[in-house]
Amino acid sequence: MRAIICSTLPTCSAGLAHCVLPTGEALLSAEPSDPIVHAEWYRPAQLIDDYTDLANAVARRARRLPITPMP
Repeated sequence: MRAIICSTLPTCSAGLAHCVLPTGEALLSAEPSDPIVHAEWYRPAQLIDDYTDLANAVARRARRLPITPMP
């Protein structure tokens, strides 16, 4: 299983987008009770939890977003 790293909001979004396709493929190609399907669904669920935690930390001002200079 791949490591899940969610340190910024874009990282979480990109990670979620990256793991959705294998998750759908696993669901279409295996029985829902298959451990592979569970493992594939665990990844996006964990990323969603990480995204929520990160967004809540930013909203509480417990974590700051990096400042991007304007071009």
